Amino acid sequence: MKDLTVIIREANERTLPLCRELLESEFGKDKVVVVSEVPFTKALKKTYEIGIERGCPWTLVIDADVLIREGAIEYLLRVAESVDSNVFEIQGKVLDKLIGGARDAGNHLYRTAHLREAITKIPHKNNSARPEYDTIRRMRSEGFPYLVLDVIVGLHDYEQCFCDVYRKAFFHTHKHAQEMPYWESMWRKLSHCDDDYKVALKGAIDGKEYSGRVLSDVRLFHSVEFAKILNGLGLEEKSELPSNYWSLQDVASIVRNHFPSPDYWAWRSMSRNEIKKRLSPREKMHAIMDERGLLKAVIWAGGSVIARSGAVVKSWSEQ
Repeated sequence: MKDLTVIIREANERTLPLCRELLESEFGKDKVVVVSEVPFTKALKKTYEIGIERGCPWTLVIDADVLIREGAIEYLLRVAESVDSNVFEIQGKVLDKLIGGARDAGNHLYRTAHLREAITKIPHKNNSARPEYDTIRRMRSEGFPYLVLDVIVGLHDYEQCFCDVYRKAFFHTHKHAQEMPYWESMWRKLSHCDDDYKVALKGAIDGKEYSGRVLSDVRLFHSVEFAKILNGLGLEEKSELPSNYWSLQDVASIVRNHFPSPDYWAWRSMSRNEIKKRLSPREKMHAIMDERGLLKAVIWAGGSVIARSGAVVKSWSEQ
């Protein structure tokens, strides 16, 4: 495909070689570039710069923990070429092992013509727990919308090493605090038959005990003794995946035969606002800080105090 640049973003994922094999089998070796920058904001900027430099109309970005499904990217491209020219980004959904079903993650088809503008919208590395999502939202506010399609483009967080499963679950407790009661319930049930969920459960427990700021930077975990954590769970780290472990058709078969867990549907049945009502003020503060930054969290906290004080004064005056 002459109109497409393919970029893999990696952070030492166990599935990097397989992710690359699948993409190269679909698009050819000359189309695929690997980005290994840290922190994530630096990787995001590098991703956009490569897309601009290569000059293809479309820039596909796949995280190394995503294993694509045959034909899915071609479908995204067909949709992309039919929408308005101001649409900045299109993505499908992935079958996510840790949440038990489909969600938006790990795949982005960017219109290259808008990437120069997008670089100016990348948050500072210390101001966002979700830099790419925040960049896409900022572009939308400037008149460059995005689309999320209900098509499964591949697998996410399947066959990862235990240290990545732990790290991802740890992040989830801070980035997705309102969803965690549902996901953690599923991990607890499945931990008896799948060691990935046993490790995820440990990551969630440790994540909730951690009171510091969590950003999208794997270096946060450089001092973590994963071998000691795994030993405490009676586990050893996984070995490398063999070459050609799965084909494009294998991935498609796994997607086709997957049945989401009941806990996944319990989570999907709740609206975001309803879930947020269940959070304590402290949990809400952390959720807003991780999602929107410290300044907006402080403003929210101040506004909440004023609102509560106003409610008390109003109630007193009516008595």
